[in-house]
Amino acid sequence: MTAHIVPQANVNDFWARAAAQLSDDERRNINFSRPDKLNILAELHAEAEQARQRCVKSRWKYTRKSGETVIIRDVFDKMVRWIDMFKQIGDIAVQYDPVHASLPWAGIRLVLQVRNAALFRGKRLTGLQIAVNDTNKFASVIEGLAQIAQLICRYAVIETLYLQGTTNAIEELEKALVWLYASILSYLSKAKQYLEQGTTTPKRAVILQWLSPEPYIQHHRQATQGVLAGTGQWLLSDPVFKEWKNESASSILWLHGIPGSGKSKLVSIVIEDAWRTFRAGDSPQPVFFYCSRNPAEPARSDPEAILASLARQLSCLEPGRPLMRPTVNLFKKKEEEGFASGSLQLDDSRTLILQLIKQYPLTTIIIDAMDECDPQKRREFLRILEQILQNASSLVKMFISSRNDQDIVLLLKDYPNLEIDSRKNSNDIARFVEDQTKQLIKNGDLLQYSTSPADMEELIVSKVVEGAGGMFRWASMQLQYLCSFDVDDDIKNNLGRLPPDLYTLYTEIYTFLSRRPGEIQATIFSNALHWLLCAGRSLNTEEFLCAVSLNTKSRNPASLVSKDLVLKTCNNFVIFDSQLDTFRFAHLSVREFLEQRPDYSPSHTNALAAEICLWTILSTNGNLAAENSLPPRRSPGNITPAMIQKLSKYADMYWPVHCQAAGDSRKSGRVNMALAHVTSEDSNEPCWLEHWHDRLQRHLVGVVNWRLKRQLRDAVLVAYSTTAARLFISCVFNFEEQLQDLVGGATPIKSWVNKEGRGLLEVAAKYGSCAVIDYLFKQDQQHIKITEEVVKVAARNYSSGKEVMMLLLDRRGNDVQITEEVVKAATGNYGCGKEVITLLLDRRGNDVQTTKIITKVALGKHKSAKDLMTLLLNRQEDNIQITEEILTSIVRRFDKEVMTLLLDRRGDDVQISEKVINAAADNQENGKEIMTLLLYRRGDDIQITEEIVISIARHFNKEVMTLLLDRRGDDVQITEKVLEAAACNRGGKAVIEFLLERDPSLLITEDIIKAAASNRGGKVTPAGKPVIEFLLERDPSLLITEEVVKAAACNRGGKLNPGGKAAIGFLLERDPSLSITEEVVKAAASNPGGKAVIEFLLERDPSPSITDEVVKAAAGNVFEVATCNRGAYSQAMDRLSSFAQRAKAMLPGTSRAPVFFSRSSSSDTASDFDGKKEEMVTVQPIQAGELTTEEATSGGLGRHLGLVSTTFLIIGRIIGTGIFSTPSSIVESVDSVGAAMMLWVLGLVMSFAGLMVWLEFGCMFPRSGGEKNYLEAVYTRPKFLATIIFAVNAIFLGFTASGCIIFASNIVQAANRQATEWEERGIAITVIVFVTAVHTFIPKMGVRLNNLLGSLKVIILVFIIVTGWVVLGGGAKRIQNPGASFKNSFHGSATSPNRYATALFKVLNSYAGWSNAAYVLNEVKRPVRTLKIAGPLGLGICGVLYLLANVSYFAAATPKQVIASKNTVASVFFGEVFGKTAQQVLSVFVALSALGNVLTITFAQSRVNQELAKEGVIPFPKFWASSWPAGAPSAGLLLHFIPSFIVIVAIPFGDAFNFIIDVEGYPTSIIALLVVCGLLYFRWKKPELNRPFKCWLPVAIFFLASQCFLIIAPFLRPPGGKGDTSLPYWLYPVIGIVVLIGSGVYWAVWRKLLPTLGGYELVPRKDSLNDGTVVTVFERVKTA
Repeated sequence: MTAHIVPQANVNDFWARAAAQLSDDERRNINFSRPDKLNILAELHAEAEQARQRCVKSRWKYTRKSGETVIIRDVFDKMVRWIDMFKQIGDIAVQYDPVHASLPWAGIRLVLQVRNAALFRGKRLTGLQIAVNDTNKFASVIEGLAQIAQLICRYAVIETLYLQGTTNAIEELEKALVWLYASILSYLSKAKQYLEQGTTTPKRAVILQWLSPEPYIQHHRQATQGVLAGTGQWLLSDPVFKEWKNESASSILWLHGIPGSGKSKLVSIVIEDAWRTFRAGDSPQPVFFYCSRNPAEPARSDPEAILASLARQLSCLEPGRPLMRPTVNLFKKKEEEGFASGSLQLDDSRTLILQLIKQYPLTTIIIDAMDECDPQKRREFLRILEQILQNASSLVKMFISSRNDQDIVLLLKDYPNLEIDSRKNSNDIARFVEDQTKQLIKNGDLLQYSTSPADMEELIVSKVVEGAGGMFRWASMQLQYLCSFDVDDDIKNNLGRLPPDLYTLYTEIYTFLSRRPGEIQATIFSNALHWLLCAGRSLNTEEFLCAVSLNTKSRNPASLVSKDLVLKTCNNFVIFDSQLDTFRFAHLSVREFLEQRPDYSPSHTNALAAEICLWTILSTNGNLAAENSLPPRRSPGNITPAMIQKLSKYADMYWPVHCQAAGDSRKSGRVNMALAHVTSEDSNEPCWLEHWHDRLQRHLVGVVNWRLKRQLRDAVLVAYSTTAARLFISCVFNFEEQLQDLVGGATPIKSWVNKEGRGLLEVAAKYGSCAVIDYLFKQDQQHIKITEEVVKVAARNYSSGKEVMMLLLDRRGNDVQITEEVVKAATGNYGCGKEVITLLLDRRGNDVQTTKIITKVALGKHKSAKDLMTLLLNRQEDNIQITEEILTSIVRRFDKEVMTLLLDRRGDDVQISEKVINAAADNQENGKEIMTLLLYRRGDDIQITEEIVISIARHFNKEVMTLLLDRRGDDVQITEKVLEAAACNRGGKAVIEFLLERDPSLLITEDIIKAAASNRGGKVTPAGKPVIEFLLERDPSLLITEEVVKAAACNRGGKLNPGGKAAIGFLLERDPSLSITEEVVKAAASNPGGKAVIEFLLERDPSPSITDEVVKAAAGNVFEVATCNRGAYSQAMDRLSSFAQRAKAMLPGTSRAPVFFSRSSSSDTASDFDGKKEEMVTVQPIQAGELTTEEATSGGLGRHLGLVSTTFLIIGRIIGTGIFSTPSSIVESVDSVGAAMMLWVLGLVMSFAGLMVWLEFGCMFPRSGGEKNYLEAVYTRPKFLATIIFAVNAIFLGFTASGCIIFASNIVQAANRQATEWEERGIAITVIVFVTAVHTFIPKMGVRLNNLLGSLKVIILVFIIVTGWVVLGGGAKRIQNPGASFKNSFHGSATSPNRYATALFKVLNSYAGWSNAAYVLNEVKRPVRTLKIAGPLGLGICGVLYLLANVSYFAAATPKQVIASKNTVASVFFGEVFGKTAQQVLSVFVALSALGNVLTITFAQSRVNQELAKEGVIPFPKFWASSWPAGAPSAGLLLHFIPSFIVIVAIPFGDAFNFIIDVEGYPTSIIALLVVCGLLYFRWKKPELNRPFKCWLPVAIFFLASQCFLIIAPFLRPPGGKGDTSLPYWLYPVIGIVVLIGSGVYWAVWRKLLPTLGGYELVPRKDSLNDGTVVTVFERVKTA
């Protein structure tokens, strides 16, 4: 390659400017002071080559998240190639400025050195003690280095080609390059730092776990269990639901109903429906949450945890993909502040969700069981959801389900809603009852002894459905209740008096279950309900069964109960959740029923749990003193020590929680005795508390419950002391009775601190242990010190802050100092901050610095900010200093009510400035009302400036502008800038119309029209077009200049707003003479949201002026939008690709457009430490074969086939020999015209079905090779087996001998002579030699010849069809009875499946070729789009011509004549119609058609052979992959020529033609079967894959069934045991199978046997040929 001279200015500028943008931390990781810059490339080359050699020895490979295996040595091969490339194009650049031009290479080398130090150190990789996770991450970083090397080379070329001059476009491109170079350096810096840290925990997982640990997917799976197919469709088809789903407006749909009406199941159906829409590519993935009021899962009822889970799902909608930038930024910020280990607050989550919603055009949020959220926080939760809905920058749909709780009704009643009632879900109830009844009968639980089961079943179903009243839960409980009766009469009697409501039903069933005989069973029933009511977390199956089995009131040994016994004992109260491996209540209504019973109060349930937990702690080791008060300490019955140990962890963590919740029950009785033993300081007993303290520190490592973790951490000591431990436990959990023998008297409180450095009083204040604090003050006043930290934690206490602060002030008020930090803590208290501030103002108002509180509240995100602001304005109005900062914050954040209060109290101090007006404009909820209020109250005092008028004109509506002019009209000047601002207003038409009515003398200038054209409008509605329309209607003489059109082209619009397209469309419609200049196209290309504009311009003018300036604008735009989101990046990439194709002809000095960017398929990059990599690379989730898409498409002739040539490749392949020769053998096989025609129709349908399957795969893998790629992508194990099966079939059975033979026979017939067999063979050999030579040495001439012969084929068939119509019309006198063949057309049809299958093979062979374009996609322009058009178009044309041509044949000849014609049915047709001379002429045309068929088959098959060689699965791959000398796959052509030549020479004539067709067809059907099975497998396993074309599933299934028939039928014996040739009927399928088996044998020998015998391993390596073709070569590496 010739070295290009890079101008010194460019080199000096770009990398230097990029380096200047790095932070100090990033600069530390790259050596800027190295003296020998010029040697860096040579050293890096050596370093990479050394690493490659080590990889060869170590055979290092890793598996990406998407499943592909990457050979690291190949990655180093790439890196070496790019280094060599840069040395050719960039040496001069390095000489100009070695300091900065070598920076990226220095960065790569530093990272490589770190990686070498970490991984090799002279050892084999397998010997290192490194986590697999880290190995994979190191490998993925290496992949990133190879891609960076590629980018550096590419943009060195870009600098050379385009950065000459000083135009605006060049300046934009320079900015984009500097941004990219800075990103590269930043990536290298962070990669080096990342590898040096040697972390083993993926930061991505840490961030996601920090956001939310909730298993929301498992909750959904559990909700979908038991959903009957077809139920819930009434909801999906309801007009209200459809309108909510389809309308282009953000909204909430509220689903509500009575308990037990199936709301959660309906929500699961809505989520599944949203998933289906996502998989179809019509919308982003939904986010959802199933709320639940369950103490074992407290997060499921906590709005903070719910919002955090939604934020987590929005942060990464696809598994394994990098996290969104806002999430990473928030985590880093929290981490720097020291709060990264805590949970997000409500406002944090709301802000994050709003930022994440910007990344998607549509966000669907689904929340089930809102009524199960914490009632104290539910209203705030709903308010935040409304704020998200109102403030989101894109479309948001929310679906919420709940009961009819009053607070929810008040908030959601004005939104669209659906109420579940018996009329809507009656069909679902009926299906549910029928299904459940049948299942119970089948299991023997119901009607086991019935004398008339059918009648009883019908009676039960009708009665239960009738009484259900829309409640699934009631119906389920009724059926379970009826299972307790065995006699029909008892069932009938109980059916007649079914309880009308759930509560009464629960009471009856509970009474029945609790009074069952048997003490043990009653204990199991009671224990199970108690534990489910109070468990601190979900107990897994073993823990729950162990806990339920223990009877603390009995001294008899207990046996471990089984899961089935618990479910039977608890009947329908308790169910088992297999998804989460736990037991739970069958419905929330069960929990609510039990909570109303006194014997299941929180103190009772927690007392039982506390007693069992304490017993478990004491059972961990021996404790003789506990024998008299507790059950036997050793594991009784079947409960093994291992099971006790299993429950021990729960007991260690939660015994204090249960003791605290037990309340007064803890202070006496068995719990008190157990607690006394555990906390005993008796020297005669083991120190149970010390053992627990030691275990607790180990348990805390993996605790997810942050609240519990904080509590227990504060109970851990630095140096253990039983007294101190008891004191801190008492302070954390408010055990004031434990202090009585510890505090006071002769035992003063020491200055104990826990491991967190906190004292007793601080810990008690932190957790609101008021009884403990009070006791401490009473007993030991002198030793208790109140520090600032104590007061701060009291002020910060979420739930008890007021009570604790009041206690401190009451007991020790003089010692309580109200500092700034205390006030700050109170204002940051989201729970009771208002109450704490009120208390402080009441008791210590003089010490409270009000201005700082005001500033904190106004600028903060406090959920009670409005209440606090109102309180402060009412109580401390005189002490508040109203600054501009405070005023703008109030205007921006609060509503009219707060603003009114501020004006009432301190109106004279409120100064309205431009900043205040802009702040009001930012207040989307209340800005209009606040601005109106300010103008009413303070309008006369506003200092009117042009800036203020412009701000109001730009941001507010007509009413506000009217008020301004009414109040201060004399001071307001309506200038041109004001009109420009009004034209930019989203509601600009009304505003500008009002201003012009107010002052008709105002002139409309070009700048005003430009401002209107650039008006983006709102989220959905464009505003620019209405304003322009109004202005032009007002003054039709206004000129539409190029600048106005450019402004419209730059209009980005909104997510659902066409913006610029609407504006520019209106302008061009009004003045069609406007020309689309280069500047307009460049403006659209630089518009990050301008895809719609560009498409519109290209539709209007398919040949716009696409210059290099336009391409540069698009290139710069790619970098600009890459910082926004992946969707915008993809659109920009598509746009740039389109421009590059159009710019191809104008680029100097090259026959192909340079590649600016590529969507790499070779990397799943390490983005754990930096999200910028996500913005630079798009990851292809599935790879076919060893080569990436970029490698597979390298080399060769480039993309030179357009839509016409691609379509003729299909037509030329299909129309060749079949339609002129095959009809005779078809009708001979099936014995009737009707059956033959039906087979032609069936063959066309099957071909279209196959085409749809191939289109889906072809669009997913747009590269040459066809089935090779599809099989490799699906059947990845055993490795290379699928490739070799296809290769053997393609090479040995992909010959074109049949076309050559047809050409020879027709040429001989045209010459009207009898040729010998070897003369015909000689002609056939000449044809294959000629075709091979043309495609090898003049490939483009071969394409043109194919197009010409394809056109000739279509003309010939059209002529035959028209002639047939003439014959049928009686216009051919030679034909006496033209309709004879169609009378009784099915008479005598064959009945043997074998004969039909054989005939169908021949029909399908005649249609063969619809997949031809898929074999050459490397050479097709815009391959996906072209394939989707050319495939159906080519097959459709051929199908119509084939069917009509058959009609013509049978119109001119009888079936007997057709059968007698053998391979020359078309010649017979012309002979019958026109005579012998015409027959000879037609034979020439048929011969040319056969020649065209050979041309297309050879063209495509040679490409397939080359692709197989590239994969390295055939011997001498570098030879067979060669494209020497003219760019065509010459060796692939030779590989195709050899078997064709052998078949022509070796196969005897006569039956040869039919047998060849039969043999070719059978293995092809097997491969087609494997392909369609692969498609169905991908649909099942990988529904998330991007599919530019999607085959309708029934079509794929039909194709699957047809291939199964074609595989089986040839083995069915035909009548007489004879097929359509002289050879045995079963021979051709057997030969086909033998070929495929042989391919398996070849694979086994090549891949397994020879390596085993030779003691080596086949290791793939990628080499590049001289033309750029990348080939996989397998090296034999000796095994140890």
